[in-house]
Amino acid sequence: MKKSNLATLLSCAILGCISTSSLAQPNFEITIIKYNPLTGTSKNINSDTISLSKDHRSVCWRAYNLSPNTIYHIKETILSPSNNSFTIPDGVVIRNKDQTKNVMVSTDKASNKGVLDQCWSFSEGEDPVGNYSLKVKINQNEFPEFKFKLTK
Repeated sequence: MKKSNLATLLSCAILGCISTSSLAQPNFEITIIKYNPLTGTSKNINSDTISLSKDHRSVCWRAYNLSPNTIYHIKETILSPSNNSFTIPDGVVIRNKDQTKNVMVSTDKASNKGVLDQCWSFSEGEDPVGNYSLKVKINQNEFPEFKFKLTK
């Protein structure tokens, strides 16, 4: 009996009975949110525009269906008008000479529910108005670029 189980297991390994394609892929979304600091709540805004005159608007991404409590490598690329510097705590930022491309590389631990998220806020006087894009890569999973506008 043990020999047949071993033979079956070896056959499965050779023939591919165990498929890695059944492993869940992370779900991902990028959205613009309005944050209410008084209540600590946020609301999705169905728009691709962040107005600097409207308080507490950010562009946020969220990945879920990840392995809980696992460390992930994150690469965020933000393309923006010139002279724009982004910073990230406990990470590395690489930017081109005219500061139109900022690449932030960091690690973060997924929550016990398998979620990672990050928000980027903008402020008048520091961030130039114009067209932006955000692209996120988590480990080997690269997600679609999100294009948005920053206005006065």
